[in-house]
Amino acid sequence: MNEEQSIKSNIADNPKLFHSKALYSQRRNDDEEALFYYVQALNKIKAIDDPTQDNDQFQYDIFHNICDIYIRRYDISQANKFINEALNIACKLREEAKITHCLEKRGKIKRMQGDYDDVSLDHDQSVEVQSKMDKNEGLDTGDSHFKVENVFDDQHKHDDTNSIQQKSLKRKLLATDNYRPSIANTYNEKGTVYKVQGRYDDAFSMYEKSLESELSALGDNHSSIATMYSNMGNVYQAQHKYDDALSMYQKSLKIQLLKLGNYHPSVGDTYSDIATVYVAQSKYDDAFSMYKKSLKIKLLAHGDSHPRIATMYHNMGRVYKAQGKYDDAISMYEKSLKIKSSAFSGNNPAIANTYNSIGNVYKAQGKYDDALNRYEKSLKIKLSTLSDNHPRVADTYNNIANIYNAKGNYNGAISTYKKSLEIYLSLFGHNHPFVAGTYNNMGSVFDKQGKYDDAVVMYEKSLKINLSILGDNHPFIADIYNNMGNAIQAQGKYNDAVSLYKKSLEIKLATLGDTHSSIAEMYNNLGMVYAKQGKYYDAVSMYKKSLKITLSALGDDHPVTADTYGNIGNILRAIGRYDEALSMYKKSFEIQSVTFGQNHPSIAITYNNTGNIYYHQGQYNDAISKYEKSLEIQLSALGEDHPSIANTYSNMGNVYKAQGKYGDAISMFEKSLKILLSAFGNNALGPSIADAYSDLGNIHNKQGKYDSAISMYKECLKIYLSAAGKNNIPIANTYDNLGSVYNDQGKYDDALSMHEKSLEIKLSMLGYNHPSIANIYNNIRNVYKNQGEYDDAVTMYEKSLKIKSLVLDDKCSTIADTYNAIGNVYNSQRKYAYAVSIYEKSLKIYLSVLDGNHPSIAITYNRMANAYQAQGKYDDAILTYEKLLEIQLSILDDNHPIITDSYNNSDLVHDTQDMNDDVVIVSKKSSKIKLLALNNNYPPIDQTYNNMGNVYYNQGKYDQAVTMYKKSLKIKLIVLDDNNLSIADTYLCIGIVYNHQGKYDDAISMYEKLLKIYLSVLGDNHP
Repeated sequence: MNEEQSIKSNIADNPKLFHSKALYSQRRNDDEEALFYYVQALNKIKAIDDPTQDNDQFQYDIFHNICDIYIRRYDISQANKFINEALNIACKLREEAKITHCLEKRGKIKRMQGDYDDVSLDHDQSVEVQSKMDKNEGLDTGDSHFKVENVFDDQHKHDDTNSIQQKSLKRKLLATDNYRPSIANTYNEKGTVYKVQGRYDDAFSMYEKSLESELSALGDNHSSIATMYSNMGNVYQAQHKYDDALSMYQKSLKIQLLKLGNYHPSVGDTYSDIATVYVAQSKYDDAFSMYKKSLKIKLLAHGDSHPRIATMYHNMGRVYKAQGKYDDAISMYEKSLKIKSSAFSGNNPAIANTYNSIGNVYKAQGKYDDALNRYEKSLKIKLSTLSDNHPRVADTYNNIANIYNAKGNYNGAISTYKKSLEIYLSLFGHNHPFVAGTYNNMGSVFDKQGKYDDAVVMYEKSLKINLSILGDNHPFIADIYNNMGNAIQAQGKYNDAVSLYKKSLEIKLATLGDTHSSIAEMYNNLGMVYAKQGKYYDAVSMYKKSLKITLSALGDDHPVTADTYGNIGNILRAIGRYDEALSMYKKSFEIQSVTFGQNHPSIAITYNNTGNIYYHQGQYNDAISKYEKSLEIQLSALGEDHPSIANTYSNMGNVYKAQGKYGDAISMFEKSLKILLSAFGNNALGPSIADAYSDLGNIHNKQGKYDSAISMYKECLKIYLSAAGKNNIPIANTYDNLGSVYNDQGKYDDALSMHEKSLEIKLSMLGYNHPSIANIYNNIRNVYKNQGEYDDAVTMYEKSLKIKSLVLDDKCSTIADTYNAIGNVYNSQRKYAYAVSIYEKSLKIYLSVLDGNHPSIAITYNRMANAYQAQGKYDDAILTYEKLLEIQLSILDDNHPIITDSYNNSDLVHDTQDMNDDVVIVSKKSSKIKLLALNNNYPPIDQTYNNMGNVYYNQGKYDQAVTMYKKSLKIKLIVLDDNNLSIADTYLCIGIVYNHQGKYDDAISMYEKLLKIYLSVLGDNHP
């Protein structure tokens, strides 16, 4: 071998060459290449077979570097293997510093696994080794104390942390008379712990001491000063003092730009810090601007495949999620995931975190199965790389439980929250924020289950922990007050709920300012409770405040903005302003459609709300159409057993009830009840189940099945009394329902007793001017009217009308209902002129807010026509009956026999036998069903024809009278049995007219038909 070849061979065999290549690859984040060169270097060292101290030192460095790669890749077993190799060499060399370094790094690895007890042992050994070192042992051991402190920080054992820090600081102060960086660092680290504890003033005090020390030694423009300003900014940010935080970050940025230049990674970090403040302030465009600056710097420093770039994309994804731009958020997270998947092994927790964030977006989109899939991927990675008892595993259980909660799987949610809670309690004890957060989440499940007392217990546990850690003026405290308010208001304790919401609002205003999106949420909640109190204009005021903030902070296309439009729509619906309500729902729908697509639960809610409007307007087919759209989405997104689906079935049942389709209504209500019993358990006492029993009771009452109705209402009452005590709005409503049944049964004293119980509860909880109080006065009026106590009945109506006029829009249909009822009392008193004038007021409102064919309009025409007839105003009576008849005929199909007859009157002159033959032809089952449904909701059409016949008879218009009576008879023969007494009455009317016309044979024929029915039904001995 010549000399040149020998030199090349020596270079090729030189382990330092491979080592330098490995370092270069490691700096470029090319882990695989770095590992390859490190292994080559180790092989060359072994091949040399020269066990010198230099080679041991060399191997020590390589093992350390390989360990760092595996730590970054979260390959715990390999990291442990190589740090132990390094530790063996350090012990062989008997170098305490290296031993200490290895023990500390091994402790870090164990911290990653959540193995905190073993971490403490490693760090105790580290301190023991350093205590034997040279004259600088005080400073060195103090530094090691901070490694132990990090363990306690992870465990949130802050008292232990403070104890360690005090030892460290004491050693350093004893060892030095003048400024030393380590002393400033101790103040800095102590401040960091105080910040974690939520002791922000103490943290700031420590940072100020550190800053003062460093300013005196280093001057105003040292990079360490910039770091201190950043730390102080972090405290301000934790206190939600965002302007102060920005001021600190900008001071830091100014120094960094001066000392480090525009493209130093530290400058990029500060841009990111500033961005986080803007995100907290909901200034998303400003946040993006900062993140883009940071990203540009980091791309220059690290290239486009470094994990720090993945972190930037991750942060930008969070901003998109906060803006409701979910597809953009997913795009950012997937960019982050791609980099992490390339940089790390497939089981790295960093990858799990990104899966978790993608799951959060899917959850916000209502794509619960996709969200669950991502959370389960995250959990699988964490379980494979961390211990079963690691806090990050508990975090993922929490997320999975959130999905179960959203899907209505409440038992699964509680079970999974308990898994999370068990881990947190074993690691951190009872007084930790993670424990508090889990109690809060469990409270939300109990809230949805209607277990309000259990919910409040959970919220109180969470509140107690957070108060001890965070103090009484932190946004987390405000959130818990808000959640407690939700549970309390669901129990009908509205004043208590308002008090809690105001506490929450006061804290958030103090900590977040008056333009933060979280403030909008509080105004929303206050609006909802004011609405339930009947304070509709106060509610609208709150919603408008919420909308103003939301539009400013989140923009006009954010899902929260859509929710606020929906809430305003609900209020407008409650006060009878249906067209304006529909306009709000339309705005909400347009935003939701763009943000979520067509298959999101929020879209289903808007369809439901729109259906409610159509229901109140009497547009029943349109209402059913909207409910069916809602149901289709819910079944797809939530599964067939979600409680929200039960609500939609209930809404459909109410429409069918209003249409007189009682069989269909019962079917819907029973479906609703079945879902609720499945969701809450057969022995559950949830309010939703009570509502389902109440719905069934309403149907039975409508059908005249009074005993069945009472049975349903008593089941309902049993649940409410068990769940909420004696004084609760739902309980009062149930007493009211029972009173209505007793009234229909003629048990007037029992009816009054029930209504008075209801009135007592509602007056104590709602005050004197709530619409619900007006409704009770209406119900009491009904009893007085049936008892013939007309003056008392009018007094009740006037009380009701006074309340409704105060709290409702003057065009609200419920005010028209009250006018109608007052007219009925005057009619019963034979004060017909008064009755007509009141009916006209009622009709004017109905025509302005309801569909032109609404039953309420038809009923009012009928009552007015009857009053005109009683006054002898026959032309007015006929004109009004014709308006009624136009509505009735419009409800039937165009090819219905009754419609056909209305356009072809030739068969009306047939004799009775011919007419009966016609009846046989047209009396089909479908015709009968439609007529029965019409008669259940509108004045019976046969009765309208009969009444018109009476008017024509009184006017002496006998041919027209007979025509009307025959139309009435034809309908009765379709819907009634042949021997029904009502048919006999019509034969009598026709016979009387024939008699007056001198058509005696025809009259005799009618009377014989009449007699045949009487004999069949009443027998031959009836008077």
